[in-house]
Amino acid sequence: MALDSVLTTLAEGFRIALDSSGAADRRFAVSLLPPPGSADGKGLNVTDLVTSTQITPAPIDVAWRTKDVRFANTDITDAAILGGLPINELLALNVGSVTTGATSPPGVPGLIGTLAGTIPLPIEVTTPTTFPVTVDVRWRVRDADGRAVAEVSWSLSGAPPVSGTGGDVAPPLGRALDLLTLTFDLVFAELTSGALPLVRRRIEASVRLQAAGVTTGFIDLPPVDLELPAVLVPTIAVFCQDTNFRSNKLVVVPASSPLDRDTVQAAVQTLHDTLDPLRTTFSFLGLFLDAAATVADLLGEGNVTFRKADEIANLNDIDLESGFFNDTEAEDELSSLILVGPPHRRIEGFNDRSLGTSQGQIDVTVGTELIVQVASLHSASPASDPAGRVGVPFPPAGSRFLFHGITTFGDELSSLRFSREP
Repeated sequence: MALDSVLTTLAEGFRIALDSSGAADRRFAVSLLPPPGSADGKGLNVTDLVTSTQITPAPIDVAWRTKDVRFANTDITDAAILGGLPINELLALNVGSVTTGATSPPGVPGLIGTLAGTIPLPIEVTTPTTFPVTVDVRWRVRDADGRAVAEVSWSLSGAPPVSGTGGDVAPPLGRALDLLTLTFDLVFAELTSGALPLVRRRIEASVRLQAAGVTTGFIDLPPVDLELPAVLVPTIAVFCQDTNFRSNKLVVVPASSPLDRDTVQAAVQTLHDTLDPLRTTFSFLGLFLDAAATVADLLGEGNVTFRKADEIANLNDIDLESGFFNDTEAEDELSSLILVGPPHRRIEGFNDRSLGTSQGQIDVTVGTELIVQVASLHSASPASDPAGRVGVPFPPAGSRFLFHGITTFGDELSSLRFSREP
């Protein structure tokens, strides 16, 4: 079998070993487990049949018997003979010719001999040969949606110490078999009907082997899953009729949410009470903790309209306030918003009905702070707190009615949709 095939087979036999004994502290250890019998006290190795050309001494043993005769003339093609070779004449000093004359003594003289020895012969020889193997590995930590997990720190055992952050880990060459310790930050999951306070993370690894100048490509190993204790965070979008979170409010939660009009306020307070003891350790929680009381007050006072839906195609179907002569519909009335939710949760707003993008689209996405506040939508690119949480894939455009040009998102939104950051 060719060495590259042997290495590929060896690589495919690796497995990921997981130690979950530190799960309560969000700490896990993973390592590469080579196939049984592939490593010894000197490291990882592989055996292959190697064919080479070797110069081998070949024995020879030749025996022969001859009887020498005298020819009739010097013509080499003439086979006529006169008799046997006169041995005595050969022994005479300065003998001139032995091709003529009488045979004396009588009989047929002859010689008998043996030749033995060796000669060098090139021979192809196939022998099992062991090669040392070096391993390269690439680790990946993914969430349930297949995204790289950023909120994790890692370290490699051995010397010198190697550590870093993020869900893509590339140990230095020669450190592939070191133990990799993963320590996760606080983990958040969305509060849904039947949600459990656990989230799944997937550990993936790809290995590449090299021996005797032959290298495999990176080969994916079967992944392993682990579960982390999580803080459940409700997804709540609060739209206000006026800027700075004033006047009538439209509160929207996803269809999977267990909340209703009577429990949405308490859910915010519960999250606040869960996270407040962690404020010192995780400073990024301060923004939500400081704003939680304000959000709870918004949900509990004044005129609040509640909807549970993954999308609303026409805000004109929702009344913010009932009037004697005319109701105030949510379409073209919303001027500020607050989004609470786990990281990557997003609310998309459209100036056109039925989620159309021709008049503009605004995306508001939650980060690790668990909250985004947009005090005014009256801009083509509204500011957010924290900064950078607003995206505008389609800027405001077009017009409505006779002289109404659409240049902002304030008092323009006509439809909404919950989604997640890709």
